[in-house]
Amino acid sequence: MLSITIGHWDAIENGIHHVRDTTFKEDACSISNHNAVRTMVILRNLIIALYQFQFKTSKRKPGLPSWRRKMKPGSA
Repeated sequence: MLSITIGHWDAIENGIHHVRDTTFKEDACSISNHNAVRTMVILRNLIIALYQFQFKTSKRKPGLPSWRRKMKPGSA
């Protein structure tokens, strides 16, 4: 049971949390309102899901940070 739990949390920490922290600097975020924090986590997860959906079948996809910069308004 312990190895299953450790494996589960290791996957979370090294998976989605690592992506959110390296791409969005989530650990350095200074938002302190609980609802705002939850909203930002949802929005960040949505962005990651959209990225993964858009390049689901692509063999060569841009990195998430460069894709995110390209998607900003006025960056065309």
